[in-house]
Amino acid sequence: MQICVQKGNIQEATEIGRKCCIPLSVLKPELKTGHKVSEGTESHVYEGVYNGQAVAIKKLKLRTAADLDRFRSELIILSELTDHPSIVRLVGAKALPPDYLIVLSLASSNLRQKLYEEAWRPTWDLILRVSLQVTDAVLALHTQQVVHRDIKPANLLWFNDGERVVLSDFGLSVRVGEVLMEEAEMEALPAANGALKVSNASTGRPSGGFHKKHMVGTLEYMAPEVLMREPTSPASDIYALGVTINELATAVVPFSDCIKDNPEVHTVLEMGYGRQELAAAVCAEGLRPLMPKSCPPGFQQLLLSCWHLHPSARPSVSEVRAQLVTILESLSSWQQNKQPMDVDSPTLRLGGAEAELPCTAFSEAELPCTAFSASTHDMPISPETAMLSHEEASWLQLFAMQGSNQHEREASWLPTVTSGSFEAIGPRDQMEDRNIVNPTWGLTFNPPHHNIHLFAVFDGHRGSDAAEYCRTQLPEALARVSLSSPSIGVALKRAFKEMEEGYKIVWQSQCERMKREGKRSCDVYPGCTALVALIVGNQLFIANAGDCRAVLCRAGTTIAVTRDHTASLPDEKARVESLGGTLVWSYNDWRVGGCGLQVTRSIGDFDVKGPGGGLTAEPEIANLALGSEDWVLVLASDGLWEVCGNEEVVGLIRDTVKDPLLCAKRLVIEALARGCRDNVTAVVSFLQPVSTVEKIFGDGKEAFSATATSYSSRRSKGMVVQERFWASDEMKETY
Repeated sequence: MQICVQKGNIQEATEIGRKCCIPLSVLKPELKTGHKVSEGTESHVYEGVYNGQAVAIKKLKLRTAADLDRFRSELIILSELTDHPSIVRLVGAKALPPDYLIVLSLASSNLRQKLYEEAWRPTWDLILRVSLQVTDAVLALHTQQVVHRDIKPANLLWFNDGERVVLSDFGLSVRVGEVLMEEAEMEALPAANGALKVSNASTGRPSGGFHKKHMVGTLEYMAPEVLMREPTSPASDIYALGVTINELATAVVPFSDCIKDNPEVHTVLEMGYGRQELAAAVCAEGLRPLMPKSCPPGFQQLLLSCWHLHPSARPSVSEVRAQLVTILESLSSWQQNKQPMDVDSPTLRLGGAEAELPCTAFSEAELPCTAFSASTHDMPISPETAMLSHEEASWLQLFAMQGSNQHEREASWLPTVTSGSFEAIGPRDQMEDRNIVNPTWGLTFNPPHHNIHLFAVFDGHRGSDAAEYCRTQLPEALARVSLSSPSIGVALKRAFKEMEEGYKIVWQSQCERMKREGKRSCDVYPGCTALVALIVGNQLFIANAGDCRAVLCRAGTTIAVTRDHTASLPDEKARVESLGGTLVWSYNDWRVGGCGLQVTRSIGDFDVKGPGGGLTAEPEIANLALGSEDWVLVLASDGLWEVCGNEEVVGLIRDTVKDPLLCAKRLVIEALARGCRDNVTAVVSFLQPVSTVEKIFGDGKEAFSATATSYSSRRSKGMVVQERFWASDEMKETY
């Protein structure tokens, strides 16, 4: 075909290509191109249909003769290995100008998408079986004397039929002999007469081997010798294979969780490695990705051997495969003998004393309220409205008729609410938190109601869909159920139920649409934790499902109004077990289901709901009567509370200009500076009149003591090397 093309006889070249066992001259009418799947520096990939079969169409970006050589090399490698079960199958190609393309079997997704977009968390059994499939693909390549040079999850395609993984993208692959020639060209020295010992005059390319790419691949998966611009070898593939297997086990992008020994503590980004710093640390300091804390015997030793500094010390692909088989065979006995650690019941600080917060399942008629003081009750009913039954009047009607009949001790006091919020994506790849700050929510009713304020924080996981749905639907849903609910607690519970049911309908319709469009099966289950605060007159109502937290400062004392719903709580653990949910001890905590959720209450997460699931969307309700001693209310996602204590948060607000937006921003920035690896959202609501002009000094001393911070403070907290924080809503951090 190449000779015919060089002679300009395209028709004859087309006929030769069509006679091949794998058609190499696919005609345009035979190929229907769909939407773009991905785009890289070397090619575009589209979904398509060829001879009635769903395929992936890879269109190459050919700019130079070297690009054309790379296309032909990839085509040859694919044709030689297309029958291998762990190599992507070559369906056809167009090896003729001007539109060069490769037609491949269409996968459901790749491992990178499954890990970080779908929050896929495989079991150890599946991790090892997938690793064996990848190892088999590398073994087939090395048997053919081919070095892949870009092994990574993005190049591992996932097929839903039998949980099958295949290796793809051979654009950078080279034969071992070509690598040796490349090395010889790099070592070629000019002779005395100016000629080269190794000449490339016949190719018309630059001499000295500069037309070759030595430092090729993806930085995080490059072996040290490749980073030092030495030629690749099969041992370089073994290094990338080890990094990839470790990524499957941790679900963490390589090196994203590594922090420099001497960080530049200005922002959280300066705690990590830059691109050049990372390459230097891998080569000179022996930096490697963090391995899973708990893994089967022999797994860590295998990874350490795969990413050894010296290529000659790394095992061959056959040895890697043999060790994986041994680990898989001993997996069941390791899991049976694995003993979970004892977990102490967490406590909450109430009024300066340690006390456990009770958790009881209530029906709507019982009105769940968490006991904080003698005044923790629902909205009182005045004598004028006492004759109205719950069936005849909603809490809104009762509130409108209250007038001056509030409790005498608080009759003249109402909170003066000023609020602000701030959120940051942190080191994650997407923002999954959402919040609501609506201090005038009561004015939306007809007739309008003053002194009704609505605030909420939604912490999404496995995508932001559930959190975004709750953000848009909560005000409307709560207003709708309030018109018929006998109490605020019942209204909040009904609103959560409506959001859960409404989002399930939306999620199911999305799945059906994906199936109609022929996309991959719907195996994505977004969810979110939800924390809602409703201030009605001088009453505070909190509805919480998950691990967001509400903290109130009263008379200088910090009160945790909510508790974190995780499987570490004995009653939550017992509830999950009673519903048939699966609990697994991993990363120093109990996790729910195969997805590894730590939270036991959320909206969404339909793969762990219902029979055998264990999760519930039912919130716990807390009610407090607010008084003149209540100063500030803070709602925040778990990203803040994992690195900052309740009292520290209130202290930071005391030391900040009393603008709620600035206070929320300071809390978020402090969390990031302390190494938070999650999205962070904070909502600050002052309950008293505050001013941005304060008397800081009086009688020769400061009004407030400075709270230690990790940056720009009168009192430095300093950076303490600490164990990394695992996100409460996921098995492992993803970024």
